Amino acid sequence: MKLTVLFFLLISFFCSLNAQDIRLRQVWTHQTQESPVQPVSLGLGKIFIPLPSGILQTLDFETGKSIWKVEFGGEIVDSIKIDEDNGNVLALTTKITGDKRILTLRAIASETGIIQWQRTESINSDSATHLLLSGNNNLIVIDYQIIASDNIKGLIFHRSLLNIFEPSKSYFKGNFLFYFENINNLVKLDLSNNKTSNIFQTSNKLSGNIEESAGKLYFSDNLGFVYSIDLITQIVLWKTRLGAEILAINSLENTSQILVTSKDIYFYQISKKNGKKTRKFRLESSSFGDISSFKSLKDMVLVTLDNEVLIIDAKTATISNRIVTKEPIIYSAIGESNQIIIVTSSEIMAYK
Repeated sequence: MKLTVLFFLLISFFCSLNAQDIRLRQVWTHQTQESPVQPVSLGLGKIFIPLPSGILQTLDFETGKSIWKVEFGGEIVDSIKIDEDNGNVLALTTKITGDKRILTLRAIASETGIIQWQRTESINSDSATHLLLSGNNNLIVIDYQIIASDNIKGLIFHRSLLNIFEPSKSYFKGNFLFYFENINNLVKLDLSNNKTSNIFQTSNKLSGNIEESAGKLYFSDNLGFVYSIDLITQIVLWKTRLGAEILAINSLENTSQILVTSKDIYFYQISKKNGKKTRKFRLESSSFGDISSFKSLKDMVLVTLDNEVLIIDAKTATISNRIVTKEPIIYSAIGESNQIIIVTSSEIMAYK
């Protein structure tokens, strides 16, 4: 984005939005010897940080002190999920061998860093993968198949061939996997009987992510339509057109709204009940970066741009604070104590 006169006109507007700011203070900083890579993850009172050399480093969330490291022998971390029920972190790593890619899924005790179990899979080297968790089970989604196992011992209980469009946009809950098939079908797979059913079809290209809240499923397409479907009846409850293609949907737990961002950097609050737009606003950033992540906890929404994190009040849809960094931001998140974690190429910082 280029600096324009419009930005200066908007300064006074955002100053009024920020009138209720609470000043954040930096509570700790951890210097890194290697630049962290995605996927960084937060949970169980810790921050799990993959490094490019094939190491998973763990820091204490409250103090930033290093707790343990696990070396994966040069394997690259694809996905990290937090298994809170069993106190483990699940790490999916990958290693290319010729035209094959070796996936290894490990359950690691969050307190000690000791590996509880591991198993491997061989897939095509160019396949996209995604790790999902639901209850006491995990699911590896690949372009052409899924593999489900329990979180206790890693025992596989389901394997099937599927045609999955963009595995990272799949959603897993209970015995059901929801995924985009090709570019215009939303499909539900019942893992208990291996039956699939088409629950939505459109002539448009499905885009964005799939979100669930209180038995309702939310998703979007490339023309800017947002849809709500009842998970039990599979009936479309409403659809709302916003304009530009949707980047992300956040269901904002414990509120009556979903928050949606589009490619033109507009944010919309939409009623979960009827799909009506209740608020629309545009974010202007001093770093003029693209939105790279979009997360929420309770009444706070964290929007990450290139060198800036914006903290938005979900109820009023106003910017309550902002943090600017010297280096591009790799990851940001809000913890249960409302402590904000920001990861850049050289340091990890906590604000509160």
